[in-house]
Amino acid sequence: MKINNVIAKKRIFVVEESDNPTESLVVLLRDIREYEIIGFTNNKTDALNIIIEEKPDVVIFNIRMSGGKNLHFIYKVRETNENAKIIILAEHTDGHYRKASEMLNVDDFLDKTRDIGKLYGILSDYSSRHSG
Repeated sequence: MKINNVIAKKRIFVVEESDNPTESLVVLLRDIREYEIIGFTNNKTDALNIIIEEKPDVVIFNIRMSGGKNLHFIYKVRETNENAKIIILAEHTDGHYRKASEMLNVDDFLDKTRDIGKLYGILSDYSSRHSG
């Protein structure tokens, strides 16, 4: 989106189990100039309220958060912000969560330890396809 000939940055919101998301994730996201991080939370209820209010372009979510109902959270995000790109980070990328995420139209499902480096390319590609 352009505002007064200035390209507005895409907005990222991160829902992560720890109070401090992994350093590599924060560094990676801050290095992508087309994006701004609008917030982090480790609470799914707070996250959903912020997502409804702020309508981020990208939601990055740790699928193995405590408290259960993680798939329901993805469903609610998609329901309230159907245009958001949803990227799942998981410690195990096969099985139940991957299949369920595909059914919920998750855009990308990444292994948290092996695939974090792919995030830069995914976000850059998304930005170039959705600019202007």
